[in-house]
Amino acid sequence: IDKNGVSIAALERLYDEEIGNKPVYVESVVRRIRREFDFYASKGIKLAPDIALTVAENDEPGYLADYIAFNIPLPLFEKQDILSELSPIKRAKKIIELIRKESQIVDIDRKIGEQVKSQIDDNQREYYLREQIKAINYELYGDVEEDEVEEYFSKIDVLQASDSVKEKLAKEVMKLHK
Repeated sequence: IDKNGVSIAALERLYDEEIGNKPVYVESVVRRIRREFDFYASKGIKLAPDIALTVAENDEPGYLADYIAFNIPLPLFEKQDILSELSPIKRAKKIIELIRKESQIVDIDRKIGEQVKSQIDDNQREYYLREQIKAINYELYGDVEEDEVEEYFSKIDVLQASDSVKEKLAKEVMKLHK
């Protein structure tokens, strides 16, 4: 920071290392990146159409790694790790692993979402059925539900059972009451 409060930094341009691998190996790595990226994108991830097109058309492993790292939701430190690697092949291998990891995260997130939705659906269904039972009981017997609940609690109080059993029974009566 200079005396005017302006940040000053020294920059040094870094260049990719030369790719010393055989062209067939480089092509294999590029194909692997594309496959992993296509698999990731097929999971319903919202990506701009030009991203998939750029990945499909580019043959440079370093550029693909940088481009994908920039365009998928990775933590900043993982993006920095990709960008700080000077070897295009090492960057490509790192992005392959990160894409796999992100695909797994998407799968786990989707499972959790489905479980939560299922649980909510079950709870709503139970609530709806309880309300129907209340309405049917009211139509058939009038408002005797409070007396019935009190009767159950009285029976639980005099029951020869442990406190844990009584607590469980009380919880079930409360569920019935709701």
